[in-house]
Amino acid sequence: MNDFVNLLAVFVSSVITSMGLGGGSFYILYLTFFTDTEQFTAQGYNLLLFLPCAVISVIVYAGKKIISFKYIWPIVLGGIAGVIVGYTALSHISSAIVRKMFAAFLLLSGIFSLIKSVKKE
Repeated sequence: MNDFVNLLAVFVSSVITSMGLGGGSFYILYLTFFTDTEQFTAQGYNLLLFLPCAVISVIVYAGKKIISFKYIWPIVLGGIAGVIVGYTALSHISSAIVRKMFAAFLLLSGIFSLIKSVKKE
């Protein structure tokens, strides 16, 4: 893929991520399907993409009082525990299984979102 397409994918993923809509999923799909990047490597690049998006989004959201730092410690501690468990589990699972798990997660997320939107109407 050329640099422009890669930059465009990063840009689109960042916009979606900053809105809290799962831009990382888009970026991982782009990397694995269009650049033949291995699943684990794509996940690592996604984490790199997420860092600046998260920092800037937290600053903006906090400035607009959309989020409160009152819950920071449960979120941080839960996040750290989740990373430890997730990375430990990931080191024992093949890339093919992780891809299937990711696909199932996306499918279920889409189904639940669709059901929720239909119930609101």
